[in-house]
Amino acid sequence: MKAWLDLGSNLERNSSLRRAIHLLARDFQLLRTSQVYETAPVGFADQPNFYNLCAEIETPLSAAEIRLQLRRLEDEMGRVRGANKYGPRNIDIDLVLHEVEVDEKLPHPQVEEALFVLLPLCELIPDFVHPGRNLTLRDLLAQLPRQEGDIRQVSLD
Repeated sequence: MKAWLDLGSNLERNSSLRRAIHLLARDFQLLRTSQVYETAPVGFADQPNFYNLCAEIETPLSAAEIRLQLRRLEDEMGRVRGANKYGPRNIDIDLVLHEVEVDEKLPHPQVEEALFVLLPLCELIPDFVHPGRNLTLRDLLAQLPRQEGDIRQVSLD
């Protein structure tokens, strides 16, 4: 089964995302990743901008098992979980879509509302139909309001 993840970092962004990709490839069959995008922080503005990308994995694991493994990866990378859920962090990995499972957390709400998730996800699976909205990701992206400078493509140097 395939699943799609969102990876984000605003502390040591390049090295953190490179290491996260390496660990994902170690623990899952990593099929491909999107380009990397830089966006302003959401929810707590006084922090560095984020780098985000999406990854497609193949795994026999359930959504719950994937989430547990992602939490272990974040912990292995030294993720500090503080009082501010939206504060600075070296890595954040979220399961955003699963090929066959839909539950209270899937699809992840950010698939519909966050440009930093939807744009890189559309690179990978633009014709995937959102199960709750019955629209393709491409159509959801077209409906998402944007402003100049909301997001820009970057590379991991």
